[in-house]
Amino acid sequence: MKVKTGQMVIFDVSVEGEPPPTITWINANGHEMRHGGRVKLDNPEYRTKLQIRSSERNDSGIYKIHAVNPNGEDEATVEINVIDKPRPPEGPLNVTNIHADHTTLDWKAPTDDGGLPIDSYVVERFDTSIGHWIPCVKVDGRQTSAVIDGLIEGHEYKFRVSAVNAEGESDPLDTFGAIRAKNPYDAPGKTGKPEVIDWDNDHVDLKWTSPTNDGGAPIEGYVIEMKEKFAPFWKEVKEVSADQLTTTIPNLKEGSEYEFRIRAKNKAGFGDPSDPSDSIIAKPRHLPPKIDRTAIEEIRVRAGLNFQLNIPVSGEPPPTVTWVFSGQPLVSSERIKIENPDYRTKFAVKRALHSDTGVYIIKAENKNGTDEAEVKVFVYDRPGEPKGPLKTDNIHKNGCTLVWKEPDDDGGTEINCYIIEKQDVKSGRWTFVGEAATTTMKIDDLTPGHEYKFRVKAVNKYGESDPLETTQPIIAKDPFDTAGKPGTPEIVDWDKEHVDLRWNPPLDDGGAAIEKYVIEKRWQMVIGNQTTTTINHLKEGATYQFRVKAINKAGESTPSDPSRTFVAKARNLPPKIDRSNLNEIRIKTGGTIEFDVKVEGEPPPKISG
Repeated sequence: MKVKTGQMVIFDVSVEGEPPPTITWINANGHEMRHGGRVKLDNPEYRTKLQIRSSERNDSGIYKIHAVNPNGEDEATVEINVIDKPRPPEGPLNVTNIHADHTTLDWKAPTDDGGLPIDSYVVERFDTSIGHWIPCVKVDGRQTSAVIDGLIEGHEYKFRVSAVNAEGESDPLDTFGAIRAKNPYDAPGKTGKPEVIDWDNDHVDLKWTSPTNDGGAPIEGYVIEMKEKFAPFWKEVKEVSADQLTTTIPNLKEGSEYEFRIRAKNKAGFGDPSDPSDSIIAKPRHLPPKIDRTAIEEIRVRAGLNFQLNIPVSGEPPPTVTWVFSGQPLVSSERIKIENPDYRTKFAVKRALHSDTGVYIIKAENKNGTDEAEVKVFVYDRPGEPKGPLKTDNIHKNGCTLVWKEPDDDGGTEINCYIIEKQDVKSGRWTFVGEAATTTMKIDDLTPGHEYKFRVKAVNKYGESDPLETTQPIIAKDPFDTAGKPGTPEIVDWDKEHVDLRWNPPLDDGGAAIEKYVIEKRWQMVIGNQTTTTINHLKEGATYQFRVKAINKAGESTPSDPSRTFVAKARNLPPKIDRSNLNEIRIKTGGTIEFDVKVEGEPPPKISG
């Protein structure tokens, strides 16, 4: 008997025998059936009735009817098949051979096919990014595996499978968790950064290392990509086999700068690109150095300002560049910065000094040769101080002459003039004297006897130099003194109208020859080396004294001591007694007699009584 699940199973069977047999029903499990529940059992004489209400799948099986009386026994069997949709397929639901776009599922047939052959299996998938189940494949009921196509790489999926018979579809068997749609291998990792191992003006030779991670599948080849340095996009230029880790890229444009990168390939596809190679200019491999002289110009700058040079230097391999000044190689310092990137040299000076003036030599060298170029630098500044010593010549009481030398350093431009200043030591204040076009200056406005210092500054268009000073002050005085005083004049002859004088010259002529003497009775000059003179036109009877001053270049000396008093009178006269006072005198005894009598004569007469 075949019934559908839920239908009633009914048996009404005749049983013969005398006396009437005792009837027993044995179910499919071998147990005697009894009346109750879903089972209704009735055994009137010569008949047995069995009803199973709401039949279930496990009611299926071989049932036995056993009849027995004293005369014997009999047994009959009947098969009941309660059909239903199948139970779920037997798990687990295995997911194997996972790839980016497909995978394989396998399972086992249900433990209960519902009493009917399994017609097919329905497989569904659940994309976690979408959120609902959709059928994806249906396979024959004899097949317990399926290939699922149409997956989206990187998406996560769950799967379930249901068995189908004529009664319907079973509950599904689900996978334990989600799987990610990806190949069982990945694209390769990055190759090593490509290295330019050789080049010329139209090609480069590259080498690289294979990826450390092949992604789980053998490397099938490499693709070389290229772009000009500042271009936005890469383009594929060559593909080589997996066993080739070097290659030549031809047909480059001379002078263009290129970068290269490599991508490894396996059956999963292309890996990420390598880091770009160092940029390379398509140019000859071996060139002697060449300094670009069009970038060189004379530098003319004022002291304190900055200047710099940026000069291309070609050559292959990139030349080594050295700067030389005054025969010595230059290195970077606080003020000077030298940079030599490939194919260029940069030279910068901060706060230029006049000492930076000169010729700078640029030397470029590689294994293919050398090149040299000059850069002339002029740094203009105020001059250095005039070169000493500052001499004071021809000193006299009113002035002197200053002499110096031009400065060793004119500041890079001609000296316009020199400024001369003086300092009266007593006042301590410097005052302007004048300007000189040459290296001498005559000074005429000194105060006699004062002590002076002098200084001189060179002047050009950029300013005044530091001063050059005299090392010692000078005294404004003649280089010689006035003479000492002459000897006391001696009267060696006379008459009533003249007198002859004689004196000794000064013991000290003051350092200069005596030029003349002045006799102070009245001014009358005599030749300097004559120490006698006659003074005429005296007034007879007048009393005179004389003194002498010696004169040299320094002026008049201190006067001599005066001569003795002299009365102008005749030199030779006979005696003559002035009798006008010789009168008769009458006096008392004991009185004093006194005469005052003038006696003339030259030489003075002797008096006797």
